[in-house]
Amino acid sequence: MRDIQNRADLEVLLHSFYKKLLQDPAIDYIFVTVAQLDREKHLPLIVNFWEQNLFHSGNYKNNVLQIHVDLNQKIKLS
Repeated sequence: MRDIQNRADLEVLLHSFYKKLLQDPAIDYIFVTVAQLDREKHLPLIVNFWEQNLFHSGNYKNNVLQIHVDLNQKIKLS
């Protein structure tokens, strides 16, 4: 396994991560029922977030902290 080098690597990693996450009944309900995550819309955003943070490129503009604060208002995250 090699290090993540670019956006394409992030896309593969995050697609695999969310595929496994959404099969886990201990946590999938947070994404499916509470957050009502649309994976097709969410994946490009989360790839943008990680691309910006890892490679200092990309165009992520959302307030990631506020997004999770808002989610925590719906269901206590721990």
